Parts: sequence; structure tokens; C-alpha cells
Amino acid sequence: MRKNKPNRLRKIQLHIMISEAEDQIICERMKRCGYESKSEYIRRMSIDGGILVVDDADLIRQLNYEISKIGNNINQITRVANLTKSVSQEQIDTVKEMMTVIWEYQKIILSGSL
Repeated sequence: MRKNKPNRLRKIQLHIMISEAEDQIICERMKRCGYESKSEYIRRMSIDGGILVVDDADLIRQLNYEISKIGNNINQITRVANLTKSVSQEQIDTVKEMMTVIWEYQKIILSGSL
């Protein structure tokens, strides 16, 4: 049995058995997530419960654009509400429609079906 190095941060060794097919799947997923170390990948998966990799920059840009539009609309509605002490139903509906778009983008991203 190997002796642990005295200054080693991780001193507990965990031993598991996996099949060749499972090892291949782990290696593929590890590389897809950008990890070079199988140990680090397995630690992250075990501690965090999963790794979400989003590699569609266009979708993220579109999501950021939609969020920015909503922020601008909310600012405009706030200004009108402060001046007139009222907000129109049309303004509220516009923000609701834009929020629906955001929720759809989030569903796509979080489902992993990019």
C-alpha cells in the first residue's frame, strides 16, 4: 500500500470498480466537459451532483439580449409608473411575453438539447 505524502491535500483514497463500457462513457463525458483528470471530474460529479456544459454561444447571446430588452422595458414602465402613478395592461403584457421567451431559452439550455 502507498503511503500518503505528508502535504497532500486529499488523503483519503476511494476505490470503485467499473466496467470498460462505463470507463469509456466517463472518459467521453470528462473530455466533453473539459476535464483532463478523471479524478477531478468524478469529484466534481460526486460533490456537485452534475456538471452542466453549455457550448452554444449564440443561444447565450440571444438570452442575454432578451434579458437586456426586458430590463429596458421594466425601466421604462417604472419611469411611467413614477410619473403617472399607473401602468397599462399592455406594458405588463409586453413584459410577460418577453419573460416567456426567456423561460423557453432557459428550458432549452437546461435540458441539454443544444
